[in-house]
Amino acid sequence: MNRILFITTRNVLNTSGEFRLIKNRTKTLYEKWNVQTEFIVVCSNKKIESQNEELGSNSLVTSIGFENNPISVYSAFVKGKRNMLDQLRNEEYKCIILSGIGMLEYIPSIRKVSNDIPIIVDIHGVKEELLEYNTGSTFKKMLKTALYYYTKYSENKHLIKADGTLVVSKALANNLREEYGLDNLNQYVVPCAIDNNNIDDKEKKLLKSYYREKYNIAMDETVFIYSGGVSPWQCIDKSIEIFKRINEKKDLRARMMIFSHQADIIRAKVADDKNIIVDSLSSDEVNKALCMGDFALLIRENYITNNVAYPNKFLEYVQSGMKVISTPYIFDVAEEIVNYDVGVIIDLNNYCSELAEYFGRNETLIEDSAKRKELLYSSSFEYTLKSFVDNLSLSD
Repeated sequence: MNRILFITTRNVLNTSGEFRLIKNRTKTLYEKWNVQTEFIVVCSNKKIESQNEELGSNSLVTSIGFENNPISVYSAFVKGKRNMLDQLRNEEYKCIILSGIGMLEYIPSIRKVSNDIPIIVDIHGVKEELLEYNTGSTFKKMLKTALYYYTKYSENKHLIKADGTLVVSKALANNLREEYGLDNLNQYVVPCAIDNNNIDDKEKKLLKSYYREKYNIAMDETVFIYSGGVSPWQCIDKSIEIFKRINEKKDLRARMMIFSHQADIIRAKVADDKNIIVDSLSSDEVNKALCMGDFALLIRENYITNNVAYPNKFLEYVQSGMKVISTPYIFDVAEEIVNYDVGVIIDLNNYCSELAEYFGRNETLIEDSAKRKELLYSSSFEYTLKSFVDNLSLSD
């Protein structure tokens, strides 16, 4: 069995988007290619104490906790590096993956111990997010600004010394290549895929009927779905506005279904609008409930953070059979929506006429199953991780 050493400051102990990406990649590497991943996690003691999910796949996890003060954080980073170097001296790994803030600082120490072992940097987004969505107290804003400049310095100094990157989109790979001159680094584009790529149209019809009955929605009503939270980049307010403008059309019977773990906050936003239903479900049930919808809203504004992202929900929407209404600003997603004909790209300043024209085509829900299957497979971990496995000789 080949092994990977994964050192991170990311949250790989609690359910989250980054946890799901890392866990599902790890699972595929283990089940498809018999590659085991060992983790060294540097994180707050609060995250360790509140751990609610396991990485599984025969993974070994060593957690190093810190309190919320500079001395404790520094001490944890030093201990993490010491553990990493001990592992490298005593064990054999095919590669090292570094993921999260501060991890690039480990590269010089790794090179001193072994100049041959490949170092892969796992990058989920751009540092500009720290500035573009810099909200909260004055202290938090100052801290995020400081982290931005630190990350920029660290990436500029160390990223070129790595052997490759794992990135979530082609747009992110291009962004890093242009900013840091990474022409000689292998960049593996591995978005957050879903476990099950199958599309069973009969099952979807049954789920559609079940959930529409549950929420008292008629089968001939058009259902728009938003699944997510209230973070600024998710554009919940704009999504609600778009639905309300659409619903002003007298010839369209429409309802909006919002699934969110922040349901109480969203209920306050929609007030007493009877055409909008808000509920909170587990992640597994949300994936089933999505089948009740006709159109999914995946709205983003024009920020670098969004340009290079690959939202987790996109492929879940595709799998459900819904048409995805999105903007041009998630570059990879916008390209795939057009290429695979799984939705429509709108201009936020002119969306009413664009959507009216799109709805007028009377496209059916399941006519594009073949294209959806093709998109889901090309985005699957089994497909996207293959070049990573082959280039690093990870398979037995």
